[in-house]
Amino acid sequence: MIVCRALVYLRRSRAGDGGGLDTQRGACVAFCAGRGWDVAGEYVDDGVSGVREARPGLDALRAAVRSGGGGLVVVVFRLDRLARSVRQAVVLLDEFRAAGCEFASATEGLDTSGAVGRALFAIVAALAELEREGIRERIVAGQARAVAAGVRVGRPVRLGAGEVARALDLRASGRTWREVARMLCAPSRTVRRAVARETARASGS
Repeated sequence: MIVCRALVYLRRSRAGDGGGLDTQRGACVAFCAGRGWDVAGEYVDDGVSGVREARPGLDALRAAVRSGGGGLVVVVFRLDRLARSVRQAVVLLDEFRAAGCEFASATEGLDTSGAVGRALFAIVAALAELEREGIRERIVAGQARAVAAGVRVGRPVRLGAGEVARALDLRASGRTWREVARMLCAPSRTVRRAVARETARASGS
């Protein structure tokens, strides 16, 4: 892809720390000029920790990437200005890649518009897929544990009068609350609350 417009992202953790932003800006502008890229936008987070995933400047940058069309590249002073963890970097770089946007670091030799950079993006895409697969596996495992414990997975369960009557019959036959809940395919707490509510209603009528 031919890059012609750069979106510069600047960040420092503490506002008022000397000329940190000016140093970043100067390096990024010079980097873009050396490659013939026009700076189309500057996004700044001043006094914002890089640990935070939601930042005003970063959020605006991501929106610009999504709506900017082709020929874009995100330029930072260093990668740690954009992300402070591998996971965070993988998520953001994969988001840029999916939008057809390149990425470059002015001081670290990272530039995805070249052959080596394209290889980096391929690695990032693979890592992102591993992360998504890991999330899916954790969700499935969590649901399996919940089902094994007798917890209904899905939308909240609402028990009607018929289910409450059956729950009372099962309790009268000596079943535990957990056994009753399993037979009704509902969480034990939900069953007990429904029974208590119907009992209170019946006693008050």
